[in-house]
Amino acid sequence: MHILFIPSSKHPLISELAYRLNKSNHIKVDVLYLPPPLRKMKKLDTIKKACYFSVCICLHDPLHFLKIICLLFKHFSFKNLKFFVWTFVLSIMIFEENLKKRYDLIHAFWAYPAGFAAMLVKRLIKVPITISVLGYDIDEHTLNNPLLKEITTFTLREADHIIIGAKNHYFNVLLLGIPKHKITILSMPVPTEKFSPHINRKIVRELYGIKDYEILVGFGPRISKFYGAIDFIKAALLSSKKASNIIFMILGENTIGKPLEDYLKRNNVKIIFTGEIPYDNMPYYYAAMDIYCNLCYGGQGISTLEAMSSKKLVIGYNIGDIKITNEVDGILVQPGNIKQLAEKILTAAKNKDLREKIAENARKRVLAHNNMSTYIDKLVYIYMKFRISK
Repeated sequence: MHILFIPSSKHPLISELAYRLNKSNHIKVDVLYLPPPLRKMKKLDTIKKACYFSVCICLHDPLHFLKIICLLFKHFSFKNLKFFVWTFVLSIMIFEENLKKRYDLIHAFWAYPAGFAAMLVKRLIKVPITISVLGYDIDEHTLNNPLLKEITTFTLREADHIIIGAKNHYFNVLLLGIPKHKITILSMPVPTEKFSPHINRKIVRELYGIKDYEILVGFGPRISKFYGAIDFIKAALLSSKKASNIIFMILGENTIGKPLEDYLKRNNVKIIFTGEIPYDNMPYYYAAMDIYCNLCYGGQGISTLEAMSSKKLVIGYNIGDIKITNEVDGILVQPGNIKQLAEKILTAAKNKDLREKIAENARKRVLAHNNMSTYIDKLVYIYMKFRISK
């Protein structure tokens, strides 16, 4: 069975899945990544490809083409026009790729842009399409945006099968009028041997001069207000006043700026800004930490599971997609409650037994529910159903 993966981002987990599936005797997977943004592409070439694809759809299925054009004009702006043109370019890439290799199935990750692009070309290539809905494509930002909501609804209604990454996303998908029989709930996996408690924790600590007795509290995966970076910094300010042995580390590119770093230094807050960390280096950073905070207002994503797999205590907000059970395999805090967040950080920092007990449960949970081999077995089962139904 020959499958084409189309991810909406270059998340390393997608290539990891493709690599493991390719080791199977039954499945071969290719990965087609998104084209660069329009500003990096040759405009004439982009326009030619978009026009060519538009004509192909119009000739093959005029009604389908009319739906797409109505969607664009209903929410017309130059920004949206650029998005549609860019999506059309991806669609023609899918079309050309399928002409060369004749796939049995296309699996798009995220409803847009990858899923939407696959749906535009579906009727031309006559290949079944599975969509993985993984977060931003079904969260409040998408559902409150008229264009994105319509794109997601259109994409999921056209899909042959939908894989939902979390239970709260399942209910949002049902609200869009998607029938239950098309949906499978399957949480994203973690390569547990990669994110392991057996990795040397000293490598990163020595790199940044962190002493053995100091408690390292990490934050990720992105530095932005939506991901709770400001909340983390405010909690660090409060915590630092009551404990001098806590070091705070923020992973990712510092988009907040140097003035904030200077402000934190003046207030004796020990915060390390690491900059962007390559995916293959992440296990060493988790290993170095005692506590990991994922404070995203959309819920806890894959980084929470990676930290749990690394046997770390995770603190997250009690909102959206919740991966942890409070005070069993992690700690939950009310969203935006800085005082409570600081208190939980302090409590965990002072109580080694508590950290170790919760971290042990976290590792067990990931091994039981999010291990890679179980996920792949279930994914192959979904794929094989399409093969049998041919």
